[in-house]
Amino acid sequence: MSSRQTLIELQNVTARVRSTPILAETSWKIETGCHWAVIGPNGSGKSTLVGILNGRVPVIQGRTTRNCPPDGVHALSFKTVDTLMAREERLEEARHFANRLNESTTARDIIAPDPTGENSTDVARAARALDIMHLLDRSFACLSSGEIRKVLLARALVDRPQLLVLDEPYEGLDAAAGESLSRLLPRLIQNGTGIVLVTHQLNRISRHFTHVLCVKTGRVLAQGPRDEILVPEILADLYGPPATDTPVPIEAESRSTTRENQELICLQDTTVAYGDKIVLDRLNWTFRVGEHWAVLGPNGSGKSTLVKLITGDHPQAYANCIRLFGRPRGSGESIWDIKKQIGLISSELQLRYRKGIRVIDVIRSGFFDSVGLYRHCSKQQGSLADQWLETVDLAEKRETPFDQLSYGERRLVLLARAMVKAPRLLVMDEPCQGLDPENRAKMLAIVVQLCGQTGTHLLYITHLPEEIPSVITRVLRLG
Repeated sequence: MSSRQTLIELQNVTARVRSTPILAETSWKIETGCHWAVIGPNGSGKSTLVGILNGRVPVIQGRTTRNCPPDGVHALSFKTVDTLMAREERLEEARHFANRLNESTTARDIIAPDPTGENSTDVARAARALDIMHLLDRSFACLSSGEIRKVLLARALVDRPQLLVLDEPYEGLDAAAGESLSRLLPRLIQNGTGIVLVTHQLNRISRHFTHVLCVKTGRVLAQGPRDEILVPEILADLYGPPATDTPVPIEAESRSTTRENQELICLQDTTVAYGDKIVLDRLNWTFRVGEHWAVLGPNGSGKSTLVKLITGDHPQAYANCIRLFGRPRGSGESIWDIKKQIGLISSELQLRYRKGIRVIDVIRSGFFDSVGLYRHCSKQQGSLADQWLETVDLAEKRETPFDQLSYGERRLVLLARAMVKAPRLLVMDEPCQGLDPENRAKMLAIVVQLCGQTGTHLLYITHLPEEIPSVITRVLRLG
């Protein structure tokens, strides 16, 4: 006689995302003592499945049985980050309007929004488990993407849910934080917390996960015990054959005509600090024509700050000695003069596209460096945007609102947006976050082609050395 109890059961369920039915006639039972991994390609419906579990996605057919209270299920996903950052933007505007500029939402406020402080012991315990005690009183808006993920994980631990649903929790975490999470999950399992892990990283599905569910093109492809599902035949059916190289659209003017050894970026004794917190300390670095750089470093080491200094989106960019494309910053150039020579892919840029802008218009906006499309494209620009849409294999999503794509699909759209103007410098800040194995390989293959066939230079920011493209010639480590 089994002593397992059902936490959530889906019986022939069909969900709805806006007006589109998805996951038709899905049946799935999550019981105590069973811990699930959910895998599948980008856009297959994994995050929709998470939304059904936490009640965020409506069900239009079938039956959902819940034997745990609404606050007994805690889901952490990229959507959680989007929602919190949007809220922080609204709060920041309100503070400026009310002249309360010294106020901010701290990481501690996010982890435990409890004005009485009664759960301070739980907050400290969770913060120590994830090594973020030093972040508790930092402004949430000033954290790096990896630090934000750690803070949200700590909030999930404080809630002590019966069922913890983690949608790509390893994305954005450095190696040390990833290992800490891998050690933490078995302890949660031993303490009786049910875990559902949604991941593209199959190596993260440890023996502690007893079952695996596979989702493809909006349907459950297979489900069952771990050793019966993680077999080559099912994985090949799930992800398909390895990606092949796709020819990239190359504009004739994209080829470099500048001489070797010319500076693209030069930072001299560059320092960035917030009060007594030093992020970059007297950094000296030169990026020359003919080079392709990778920037490595753990969460909070200053990688994203470096990106903002280059793009001109950091207020301390003009307080330092920085030269871009041979000109000192602040010597009369506008921020748009700089931006038109730079293509950018980053989590922060992706967060700014939260409204329902069509995919094709997101790509076209790359010609004008705007968030949204407010100008008409020429016939040639429109044709090039269409070619890049084909290159990233998302032509069927042309009219789809950007915010309805999966997280990984949005990343591929941003690559197309960055490259339509054939930039001299392509800045990729953790570009493979949220990508499935096939699209990760596709992204890196496109990057290798671009660097080999055009005059575009690559600045690739990551905390994963194994992800560095083969074209990289130099490495900068921040620590």
